[in-house]
Amino acid sequence: MLAYGMVIAALGAEGSDADGDGLVTVEEARAALRQSNPVLAAAFAPLMDKPVLRNAAAVELGALETLISAIDVGRVNTSSDSRGEPWLYFYEDFLSAYDPDERRQAGVYYTPVAVVRAMTHITNHLLVERFSLRLGLAEGSVVTLDPAAGSGAFPLAVIDKAVEQAIVIRGRAGARQAARNLANNLFAFELLPGPYSVSHLRLGRRLTELAGEDGGPHSAQVVLTDTLESPFQPPQQAEFFGDAEVLAAEQQRAQRIKLEQSVTVVIGNPPYRRVERDIAGRGSGGWVLNGAVPGRNSGKSIFDDILDVARANTIFSHHASLYNLYVYFWRWALWKAFEAQGGGPGIVSFITGSSWLAGPGFVGLRQLARELADDIWVLDLGGDNHGANPEDNVFAIETPVAIVVLVRDGVSDRANPARVRYRRIRGDRESKLAAMSAIAAAGDPLAGEWTEATADWMAPLTPTTGDAEWATMPLITDIFPWQQPGCKFGRTWPVAPSPELLAQRWATIAAAPRERKAALFYTATSGRNVDTKVDGYARLSDSESGDSPEPIRGYGYRSFDRQWALDDPRLAKTDSPSLWQSASDKQIFLSSTLTGQLGVGPALTASAYVPDLHYFHGRGGKDIIPLWRDRAAEEPNLTAGVSELLSKALGIAPPTVEEVAAYTYAILNASAYQSRFADALRTPGLRIPMTADASLWGQAVEAGRHRLWLQTFAERLQDPSAGLGSHVPLVEGIAWDEAVTRIPMDSSNIVYDAETETLTIGNGKVVGVRPEVWAFKVSGMSVLSKWLGYRTAKGAGRAAKSNNELDRVRSGVWHDTWNDELLDLIRVLTLTLEDEPVLASLLERICDGPLIEASMLPTPKAQERRPPATLARVSAMSAAGPATNT
Repeated sequence: MLAYGMVIAALGAEGSDADGDGLVTVEEARAALRQSNPVLAAAFAPLMDKPVLRNAAAVELGALETLISAIDVGRVNTSSDSRGEPWLYFYEDFLSAYDPDERRQAGVYYTPVAVVRAMTHITNHLLVERFSLRLGLAEGSVVTLDPAAGSGAFPLAVIDKAVEQAIVIRGRAGARQAARNLANNLFAFELLPGPYSVSHLRLGRRLTELAGEDGGPHSAQVVLTDTLESPFQPPQQAEFFGDAEVLAAEQQRAQRIKLEQSVTVVIGNPPYRRVERDIAGRGSGGWVLNGAVPGRNSGKSIFDDILDVARANTIFSHHASLYNLYVYFWRWALWKAFEAQGGGPGIVSFITGSSWLAGPGFVGLRQLARELADDIWVLDLGGDNHGANPEDNVFAIETPVAIVVLVRDGVSDRANPARVRYRRIRGDRESKLAAMSAIAAAGDPLAGEWTEATADWMAPLTPTTGDAEWATMPLITDIFPWQQPGCKFGRTWPVAPSPELLAQRWATIAAAPRERKAALFYTATSGRNVDTKVDGYARLSDSESGDSPEPIRGYGYRSFDRQWALDDPRLAKTDSPSLWQSASDKQIFLSSTLTGQLGVGPALTASAYVPDLHYFHGRGGKDIIPLWRDRAAEEPNLTAGVSELLSKALGIAPPTVEEVAAYTYAILNASAYQSRFADALRTPGLRIPMTADASLWGQAVEAGRHRLWLQTFAERLQDPSAGLGSHVPLVEGIAWDEAVTRIPMDSSNIVYDAETETLTIGNGKVVGVRPEVWAFKVSGMSVLSKWLGYRTAKGAGRAAKSNNELDRVRSGVWHDTWNDELLDLIRVLTLTLEDEPVLASLLERICDGPLIEASMLPTPKAQERRPPATLARVSAMSAAGPATNT
């Protein structure tokens, strides 16, 4: 993308076509660049000055010359774009067409102008009203920095707002006066040459225009740098000449700004990308993650300030969410604005992913924000298209976002937490942007209705939902202290709806030549590959034709969907050994979304087999709760003392972990739970109304035991004396009317007729399928249609779109075992729905009666929350569930 950056910069340079022949050559463009943007010209030098590289790129350079010559700069400058100034979106549009993967990986999603203006207006308002700086962003003492400037949307908005404020206070000449201050006090960092060049071009032009004809040209303070690089590395001592000297000077300039320049405002839209800690180079947190501030905290990094708190207060699986570029930028901004240069006032205003507002792994970041700031405003724009309740996003992404503004008046009083105000912006994309435009135009952009969040140091930056009674109910995570993510293969082919498919896929990769195995395996940016050595196993690259696969075992793929998986840790990115080790014919894995939003339907489901990371509703989390910590089912996953407390409170024998789970399941698996507590559940976390009535306790245990037996397809909690046999009960009317002889190609070959209650699968038909069964969902996931989609010729989900050869090993026939499995699924859902009124009544009577409060129950110890120690993976698998060596 360096060449692209040169194109854009050259378009803004005078005299690009030096000889006037209508063709702007690369040499002419670079010569013009050396006058307007010497840093970018220098960065392009290696390609231009190395004959070998120049010859290798001759075709591309020729195309570049044609492109430069063909663009009508004047027309672009005077054109309009509904999103705002066209130059701001030129690079994003280019990447979306030229290299969408690069766009996604680089996080090139520029902020809508309405959002930028709203954030800039809020910042200016705070400078004027709170800090008594009448000129706001135009004030000579105010230094503003965008650490991930892109093509300059935020710096341009800062210029416009500063000029507007200066004219109000000083009159027409205020614009020129503001331009002088901004030329010195407005900084922008950008790592990618393309957007850097756009930002440099537009900011320079805008400042020059404001300065007037006799004000001379103004060079914008746009710096080509990685914000997250260390500000403490000593300058290079070697002597440089020409282009190398220009680049070295730019590096030293960036270092001086990072280390020495006091900053009043840090504003912008940092990149969002999850990264691995052990990945070096691009995508890493650099100095923020691994570097130290001299003389501070025994050499620890500033990232350790938030990681150490997470380690002390949350389970290990929650920590992975911290390894994200937007988190690194938040930590860097807090350091730069509030810590690096002492006790001046400061503002940090970012729009980023909103997961840090309430996610359990972000307790340290929230605590630090409350320590360093005096006030925090949160404008939550939502936009979670992966969640149970999808909604529009203001960006072309699927993860929710929020604007967070932190303000500090002076030296931080770290003994008192910041006051946190929260406001949720709902609606479709147009409505949200209209709300942002209204804020940008308001006299007081912080007026309106705000809800205060709790002052607890590590609590969410969102208001606590639910009434006082809800707050007294114990959290499920305090009853069953060990929770963790499900199994993550990181590839789709090791899981299938039939064991025969897995045997074929294994045979394919085992027989493939060594050089082809890596492509078949599919290796993501991190994790195991075909050459990874796993204790007790040969390398996959050494497998040969005829080698037998590891056992193929039952696998909880999605709620109510039992599939099969290769029980082979070499194939998994995160194989969750503790889960596999604890699997047995007595184990039950409960699943929910403990840190995300619930939708309509059950809040808790169950699996007899090791569950997938995305088991609950097709989206992953730290959401698996095993009943037992060991394969022998001798060590319950139950907080010590809970059973004894319940025994005393209820006047019954100490309940087993299965009885406590049955009670919990009767409450949380009923759809009435989600509907009754929908408002409270907007704050993630499942709470259990724990009855103090022994009779109600017994009824719930009985109902929950039946529910668990039924929804594990009669594979768990069998008790013939109580009518819990070894098969799912038959339901009159549910039957195959016509057999499937041709497997449906895809989901379009699956049709449901509500009038006749008939489900057509290819050329087969099942009758007796009630409309409510077809419509049954788990937090937005349609159970029956999803189950069928995985059993089509094309499959469903990522596997259906995959180009991997192993994913294309699909079933060409409808397996006979699927006939019974489908009928059982329909029966389970039918019987589940028939029991809903009974469970709804039970929940109402429990909530209306006496309850055992959370404060009465013991608190889990740290050791109880940790996964059990894992034994050797090979010996632990003997009882991991039904297996076949097909």
